[in-house]
Amino acid sequence: GTLTVCTGTFYDSGGESGSYQNNENYTITLLPGGSADEIEVTFTSFSTESGYDYLYIYDGPATSSPLIGTYDGSDSPGTLIGENGLTFRFTSDYSVTSSGWSANISCNNYTSQGGTLSSSNSVICLGTSTGNITLANNTGSVTDWEKRLNGGSWASIGFTGTTFSETPSESGTSEYRVQVDGGAAYSNIVSISVNSATVGGSVNGGTTICEGITSGTLTLSGHTGNITKWQKALNSGSWINIVNTTTTYSEIPSADGTWSYRALVKNGVCSLENSSSTDVIVNPAAVSGTVSAISSNICTGSAAGLTLSGYEGSIQWQKSSDGTNWTDISGANSDTYTSEALTENTFYSAVVSLGSCENATSNTIEINIFESPVASYSYSMNNQVVTFTNASSESLSYSWNFGDGSSSTAVNPVHTYSASGNYTVLLTAANGVCSDDLYNEIIAVNYVGISEIESTIRIVPNPSNGIFTIDFGALNTTETTVKIMSVSGQTVYESKCNGNIQQINLSHLAQGIYFVSITSDKNVKTEKIIIEK
Repeated sequence: GTLTVCTGTFYDSGGESGSYQNNENYTITLLPGGSADEIEVTFTSFSTESGYDYLYIYDGPATSSPLIGTYDGSDSPGTLIGENGLTFRFTSDYSVTSSGWSANISCNNYTSQGGTLSSSNSVICLGTSTGNITLANNTGSVTDWEKRLNGGSWASIGFTGTTFSETPSESGTSEYRVQVDGGAAYSNIVSISVNSATVGGSVNGGTTICEGITSGTLTLSGHTGNITKWQKALNSGSWINIVNTTTTYSEIPSADGTWSYRALVKNGVCSLENSSSTDVIVNPAAVSGTVSAISSNICTGSAAGLTLSGYEGSIQWQKSSDGTNWTDISGANSDTYTSEALTENTFYSAVVSLGSCENATSNTIEINIFESPVASYSYSMNNQVVTFTNASSESLSYSWNFGDGSSSTAVNPVHTYSASGNYTVLLTAANGVCSDDLYNEIIAVNYVGISEIESTIRIVPNPSNGIFTIDFGALNTTETTVKIMSVSGQTVYESKCNGNIQQINLSHLAQGIYFVSITSDKNVKTEKIIIEK
């Protein structure tokens, strides 16, 4: 049954001094009487058959109310308070009983207390739960929960429990409180900041450039949150972090290809989001390469051979006569080029193009033209000492062969012969570029005063038509020979003397200059004769 009381003693069925009975099963509810706010029951004694006879106590007016506890043996319930009453249900088995219990009944009035609210989160992202907001230590009944946004008006939530959570529909500062006993008291306020969801936005400014040129300004817009960094990727490869937290970025890309750029944005506790990306297409720049020549010095009338190496792009060879004003060479587009026959110094370079990017120009190389050397000399004699005067042109080096086994590289050598005679002197003139040129003469070397007898030798007539008479004077013609040579050094006549006067017939020879060499003992006398017809 149900009793509305505020005083008295609550006993088991045996009363103050008796024991309860076997096979009992009954329920009684005690409600606070009058204007009391709650009923209080304090057990002063308690004894039941342990493990068999039980007292069930509920916080409320029925057995459907929350169970406070189940008690048996000497496990006393102590003091219990119920705002909406207390319900007791007792059961005993078929044997063994005990003295039961005795409890004093009283009623209480209280002052409403809002209690303390606490929250598991203080900042959340829009679209996520607040987490549990929990009320504790309140006095009185929870009659509602309230909330407001950004300091606005409080609005009813319509919830009367002690733990609440929701997913806010707007960003801002959401505040919560609990109403107790119809507004008699309120809890403290719990504030939760709701961050707007991160919006990555979009990066704009993509363009097409040439390698080595700046990307231009890339700009992030339409984002919500703070920029944590930028990233870039080449040809859809892995993203590379860029230390930059501003809304703009620019750089000179390090390689050709398609560079994608994006920003990473985070708003408060919300998730990190990527912006949309923009592409900067970097076309490869032309590489000029290096021009080299088979030889930068060539002989007049020769062709220059040129090669371009280390280039990237399409080639156009150019030439110039002064190294300043350049002309394209028609059809010269490969990495090797052979010029026409050159007769003057000429400059060459290569212009390399690649796509729409700026052309690159190679180094300049000059081809130097050398004229063919011309060998020539004259000479003067002082007894056996011959002084040569070099009359060569377009030459840088010289080689002399004096015809007696001696040589020289001097420009104007002076040579002393050890014996009289005819010597073919050969001069080779060179410039290290063109073919060498040769020039030779036969020179007659006489020792003046070797014998006064030899000085009386005469050859007459001279010039003649080819018939000459040699008068050996006082020369002992024994072991004396006569040799006649052409200017080229060819022997055209040779005989031994057979008297002091000897006639020689050279009429069969062509007109010109010849040399007569008279040898006696170790002395040689040479004379020039001329045949005229």
